[in-house]
Amino acid sequence: RLCTATLDEARAVRAELPDVPLIVLSPLSPGEEDGVADVGAIAVTVGTPEGWERLRARHEIDVHVKVDTGMGRWGLDAETALRIGEELAAGPRPARLAGLMSHLATADEPDRSFVDLQADRFRAIAEVFPPCPRHLANSAAALRYPELAFDAVRPGIAIHGIDPLGVSGLDHGLQPAMRWTSQVRSVRPLERSEEHTSELQSRETISY
Repeated sequence: RLCTATLDEARAVRAELPDVPLIVLSPLSPGEEDGVADVGAIAVTVGTPEGWERLRARHEIDVHVKVDTGMGRWGLDAETALRIGEELAAGPRPARLAGLMSHLATADEPDRSFVDLQADRFRAIAEVFPPCPRHLANSAAALRYPELAFDAVRPGIAIHGIDPLGVSGLDHGLQPAMRWTSQVRSVRPLERSEEHTSELQSRETISY
């Protein structure tokens, strides 16, 4: 399957790949649910109560339920996620429940303590959630913590051949998928100004 950030991106992918199943990871904007069916084999992600209210009666739209295990960006609390999952599973089309998901905040950092905390929270809800695919791991977790693969992983930056851990992607068998090239158009010597250098350093300090 392929994931896109937005419904518009899903439409662009669908134009090139008419049969591949798609998942939209970001919340739908109000009104976008009306255009989901036009994109074909697609599932959307529900991570807010408001988003679920707009999709509740749209039984033709498949749903991945996103629970917030600590990322803090968006996602449902565990109790609400479980309630929505049970409602989907008990609805007129149980297969509409396409997945349970969350997202790791620090899988690319050396300390794995917060990864373990999020994984424990995800396991806790996954154990009582209605049957459906579970997915948690991003690129870094897919490479570092294979035990967190559950039923699927969602590699992002790794599919471009970039190592999320900050070392050579070749160490993990990643192949660069693109490159940027440019040309030097002008080279000019400039006189150093201590006054301006000091001002720039001050601005950089403030910006951080």
